[in-house]
Amino acid sequence: MPMIPDLRSAVRAFSFVALATATLGVMGPASHAQADTVRTDLAGSAAAQIRTRIREGHEPHLRWPEFPHYQAEMEALYGPGGYQPLWTENNRPRRQAGEAIEILRQAESRGLPVEEFDLSYLEEGWRSLAFGTPMSGEELGDLDAATSLLLMRHLSDLHNGRINPGTLSHGLDIEPKKYGLAAAVRRSLEEGRMSLVVEEAEPQLEQYRTLKVALGRYRALAQSPHPASLPVTARLRPGDRYAAVRDLDHLLRMLGDLGTPAGVDTSASPADRAQAHSDPIALPPAGLIYGGELVNGVRRYQERHGLSPDGIVGPATWKALNQPLARRVRQIELALERLRWLPDMESAPLVIVNIPSFRLYVFDSITPGARPALQMNVVVGKAGLSGTPVFADRIRYIEFSPYWYPPRSIIKDEIVPGLARNSKYLVSHDMEIVPGTSDESKVLDMNAENLKRLRTGSAWVRQRPGPRNSLGLVKFVFPNSHNIYLHDTPSRSLFARERRDFSHGCIRVQDPRALAEFLLRDQPEWTPEEIGKAMLAGSARRVNLKTPVPVYILYATAVSRPDGAVLLFDDLYGQDKELDHALLEGEPFAR
Repeated sequence: MPMIPDLRSAVRAFSFVALATATLGVMGPASHAQADTVRTDLAGSAAAQIRTRIREGHEPHLRWPEFPHYQAEMEALYGPGGYQPLWTENNRPRRQAGEAIEILRQAESRGLPVEEFDLSYLEEGWRSLAFGTPMSGEELGDLDAATSLLLMRHLSDLHNGRINPGTLSHGLDIEPKKYGLAAAVRRSLEEGRMSLVVEEAEPQLEQYRTLKVALGRYRALAQSPHPASLPVTARLRPGDRYAAVRDLDHLLRMLGDLGTPAGVDTSASPADRAQAHSDPIALPPAGLIYGGELVNGVRRYQERHGLSPDGIVGPATWKALNQPLARRVRQIELALERLRWLPDMESAPLVIVNIPSFRLYVFDSITPGARPALQMNVVVGKAGLSGTPVFADRIRYIEFSPYWYPPRSIIKDEIVPGLARNSKYLVSHDMEIVPGTSDESKVLDMNAENLKRLRTGSAWVRQRPGPRNSLGLVKFVFPNSHNIYLHDTPSRSLFARERRDFSHGCIRVQDPRALAEFLLRDQPEWTPEEIGKAMLAGSARRVNLKTPVPVYILYATAVSRPDGAVLLFDDLYGQDKELDHALLEGEPFAR
């Protein structure tokens, strides 16, 4: 009978202790006395080696030997104890040494590359020590320090991510999140709770937890037998004949978009179920006709991949269906990395916008299993021209019936040329010239002097409140250097589009009234009726939120729903490609 994974882990973690105990048990009294002297000498030279390595910030036995960013934490871990080895007892490995190795071995399950943690060096060293193979103090010092350093690196990766988002021009700051690595390692050693310390370092988000589960599922699927690329036709519509119907059916069953075939054990893993159905699936008399439940499976697949769920397999759906599953695994890994960048979310409510999925979510709880209290479609910045930036802030006030002050780029590229073609351009767009961007600014006359000021940048244009205003009837403001905010829009038809990147960078929301009602729910004077009146008043009015609400503008092409379904989207701005390159080419642990 094959050994189950948890049992294998327990045996590996326990083996060092068992070997060490067996070795010590055969020693007589004289041998013990000699061993005490050897232990003292060995520990002393090991401590000297550890101290030297920390001062140098260099551990030559590792793939990535330099550790300047971890010197202070290593000093805090070893210095108070005189740099004595931490992972041994009586010069034999402690149980925690095996547990540390097992944690690093499982790094891949958390979306991190296991090859960066020098497992062969650690395993060989601790196994040799457990068997009683002679080891110098210098060798023991290196092995002990390397174990601590690699565990610290793993904890840091889990808590802050492998890449500093600032290097990718993202407005997320991981500095306030810096983790107490020395304290965490010490706690794991003293309290014998190694795995719990690792769990505590990870983001405490339901999205992170469910994506980790999804990662294991997709990794198993990627390694299991599955159809080759599906033959592409111009458009596959319900009722059409399609020679690869069996392969399409098989793929959708693997991915969970079609029900489990009869006779398959539903308690088995997705990979096992896929293996069980690697043979052609028996089809009903309809033969090779694309129809019936298979169409519904395609609709479910399309919905999960941000496509119009019409059941028609066109170019976008073919492209998604033929995407290698290894690529889907990588999307999930990159999404986990991005979640590690987020500030610690300690309270709700909060607003999240995910750019690639064109969706906004409002949560009034961050407890495990919490579902969005409100969600809606959004329009984001145009790819390649005016992409919406990634950052975090707080919504501080709402403007009803707002003025719109176009940014300089729009004044220069659109409004000034429009005036050159049509002197009535401003009038036809409910716009006026003003000296500044304050709502109290007096309107300037439409004359040659003020038009010149507009062209040279010493005057502004604003659009008056009303139904034609580009911001619609309400604006949600979180002052930031990007001049990005959430707002209504008169262009309602765009929310029905499959791809919704049409703005100059700001985020248009599909149901602004519902969002306003949610954000003002703790301010009883702002009833739904009052909110409706303010939106239609035609005069600008600012309302400060009693408590500013965190807003996170994020970029994730993989999202997990509470029901476990994984939503996968196109890399709209190419940021997955950029992050993937940075992770593969950059030096890790250099934050």
